[in-house]
Amino acid sequence: ITYLDNALWIITTAPSSCPPNCGGGDDARVYKLDKDTGAEDSSFDISNCNYGPCFDFTGITNNGTKLLVGASETCGFQCGQMKIFEIDPNNTSQQDEKNVNGSPSAIDSMTFYDGTPTDYLYTFEGSMMRKFTYTNNDIDSSGQDALSGAPDIQGSAYIGTNMYLAGYFYDMDSYANKGYVRATTLAEN
Repeated sequence: ITYLDNALWIITTAPSSCPPNCGGGDDARVYKLDKDTGAEDSSFDISNCNYGPCFDFTGITNNGTKLLVGASETCGFQCGQMKIFEIDPNNTSQQDEKNVNGSPSAIDSMTFYDGTPTDYLYTFEGSMMRKFTYTNNDIDSSGQDALSGAPDIQGSAYIGTNMYLAGYFYDMDSYANKGYVRATTLAEN
């Protein structure tokens, strides 16, 4: 889930059609929701295969002007290669692909930090956080850390100077999964 242009945006799977997605998985459907009521305002699909490589869509965030949708290539020449689809919320048919260099093969969550002079994209898989510099031309790896006290991260957001992480862990005392939200301030601030 992400907040952009006074609306909430979520990503789900949508059935794909053949053609063009013969033999591939599901497409991604992005919904624009009213921020106050949660009612659907509109939606659009991102084609999974479109006569080319197929993708698993893994997360959504924004860079202040465009939606950023994470995708992992599931077949073809670059299996496991992460890509980011940059999508103009006012022209959703404009879907530009960017390679994520030095990327993980999967992510559970991602968030964007609008910094000066450098922008960063953070991805999370389990308790692993990866940091990427984000420019108009490239998304390049600039480090990774295993986070303690934040297992199985499923959601993330950068608000003000804090990064918020949400996830769950198995509590051995109660024999149940328990959710958490943690906040941290990173060196960029």
